[in-house]
Amino acid sequence: MAPIAALASYYQFTILSDRHEAREIAALDAVESAFTPVTSTLVQSDLLLNLLGELAGRGMSQEGECSSMIDAVLKADFSVAAAGIYTEDGQPLCTQAMQQFGVGSDLTITPPANSPQVNLTESELFVTKTVLGHIVAVQANIPSVDLPEITTDFRFASRISPLTSDGNRADDLVLVHRLAPHARGIVHDEPDLDLAILPVTAFDLRLIATLRPGVAAPPVWRTVVNAAFVPLVLLALSLLLADLLIGKLAVNDIKRLTRDMKAFRQDRDLPRQGVGPWATDETAAMQAEFSTLSDQLLREEAEAQNRLHNASILQREIFHRVGNNLQIIQSILRLYAKEAQTQEARQLIDQVAARIRVINLVHNAVHQSVDAPVLSAGQTVSKLIQGLQHEGLIGSDIDIDQRFQDVGLRVSQIYALCYLLVEKLTRLSRSGASRIQIDLVEDDATIVLSVSANVGQLAAADPVSARLREVYTRDLRATARWRTETDTVTFTAVIPGQVT
Repeated sequence: MAPIAALASYYQFTILSDRHEAREIAALDAVESAFTPVTSTLVQSDLLLNLLGELAGRGMSQEGECSSMIDAVLKADFSVAAAGIYTEDGQPLCTQAMQQFGVGSDLTITPPANSPQVNLTESELFVTKTVLGHIVAVQANIPSVDLPEITTDFRFASRISPLTSDGNRADDLVLVHRLAPHARGIVHDEPDLDLAILPVTAFDLRLIATLRPGVAAPPVWRTVVNAAFVPLVLLALSLLLADLLIGKLAVNDIKRLTRDMKAFRQDRDLPRQGVGPWATDETAAMQAEFSTLSDQLLREEAEAQNRLHNASILQREIFHRVGNNLQIIQSILRLYAKEAQTQEARQLIDQVAARIRVINLVHNAVHQSVDAPVLSAGQTVSKLIQGLQHEGLIGSDIDIDQRFQDVGLRVSQIYALCYLLVEKLTRLSRSGASRIQIDLVEDDATIVLSVSANVGQLAAADPVSARLREVYTRDLRATARWRTETDTVTFTAVIPGQVT
């Protein structure tokens, strides 16, 4: 609908623009036709002024020719009333017809310029020009103008300088330059004031006629608004009708189906059967399909819950059996330790039993946490440290300060991290540490494990511990190193944030 309305608005705008342009052209034609006699008088006066200028330029050697030419002009069907040639001080040279008007005395008051000097009133034109020390003057009667109904008043304006008439405006010089000399058009001079400007005629004069309101084309924005009004109203009515029809035919059933879906999602209530009287075949098919789908989903969900429950029971049982098997292995090792004949054999069995206890502690610490693919490393490590101190694998009197950020790791990463940390804590415990600080922070895309203790000299690591440390470090893809300072040793491991 919107593209159709936009296209209709465009065509409406084109029609209105053409209509306004045609109205302006008709107005300009009417004004130009009404002022044709005036412009004809101006052209005749300009022609006579140029002829007299040529006679004055020839030095007035043929005065008879001058008088004959002026007499012929005055007797012809011209609008020129009088013409003549004067000296610079206003003395007549060839002015038989001018004397009756008393024009000669006016020439001495304002000497004319080299270019024509025009004095124009509503009824009379008087123009003078200086040619080689002679003054050429022409006087003509301006015909009365029957103004068209579309105009209120008019005036002439010069493109070169202001006219010496009472009705001339000071800003006409700027106004007549708004159009090219041979162009005509309608311009907006002031708010709600439209002026028709005709092409330049004789003496560089342009006619300016004031038009009545409503003749000139309105602003473009108003035309756009008018063009868009009807299509927008039709679009609004169409959308309203479509909304009413759609709401009556389909929206009610869609809302009902939405409520049934929401109730099923929240409370697992099956949808109600049946549709409204205005329901279409499509909405009825949607309702039936949703009923079938919801019933099937409830059955599959019940089966999935049952399988998940069984899997959870099996997982807990496996964890419990693994823990029991580790304890059984420890009991068997203790029996072997009692039967050992040598001290070296008993020490070896004790070391293996300690390793088994560590495995059991790590197993319990990991699987006592939340059952999820990603576990909280800090929570798991805290449980492991408690178990190590309780089992005596590290000194119970060691003050361990734990500072963990909320770092999440996968189960495989948690296992490797716990075993690596056990190796470091047991070594620091054997080294005589009384205070240990453990930091686990996440920095950009890496996880940093830092273990510091107040130990001046580290105890030697046995080959098994060194080998296990390499294995755990490789599983974590970590970069690890010891750093010794004054009465302090620090182990740092930098672990990538995403370990595959």
